[in-house]
Amino acid sequence: MLRRDYIQRMIEEVARTLSRAMGMRKDGYGEEALRTVREAYRSFFALDAELLERLHPDDMLTFFSGQYELKPEQKEALSQVLEAEGALLEDRNAEEARDRFRKALNLLQHLESTDKTNFSIERRQRITRLEEKLKPQE
Repeated sequence: MLRRDYIQRMIEEVARTLSRAMGMRKDGYGEEALRTVREAYRSFFALDAELLERLHPDDMLTFFSGQYELKPEQKEALSQVLEAEGALLEDRNAEEARDRFRKALNLLQHLESTDKTNFSIERRQRITRLEEKLKPQE
C-alpha cells in the first residue's frame, strides 16, 4: 500500500510540474519551461534527460523492461513528460519534438497492449493525438 501511495503522489506531482511548465511556456518563458520538464526526468524517474535524448524510440521498451524497470503508472507519467517536452520543442526543433512524441507514443502503445486491467480513455486519446502529430506533413 505504501508503494502505491508513493506512486500516486509522484504522478500527482508530475502533473503539477507539467502544468507549471506549460504555464511558463504560455507566459513566454519557454527556456525555463523546457528546463523544468527536463529536470522532471531526474526528479521523478532518476533519469538523465541526455540519456533519454540519445535513446532511440524503438529501444525505449527494452530499456524500461530490462535494466530500468518502471511500473505501468510510472511509464504513463513518463510518457506525459516526454509529450510535454515534445510540445515545448515543436517551435524550435521539429525533429527533436517528433522524437519525444514517438517515445511517448511507444510507451503508451506498450501500455495499451500489456495493461489490460486498466483501460483508459485518456490513454487512447493521447495515443490518437500523438499519432496525428507524427503523421507526415502534407
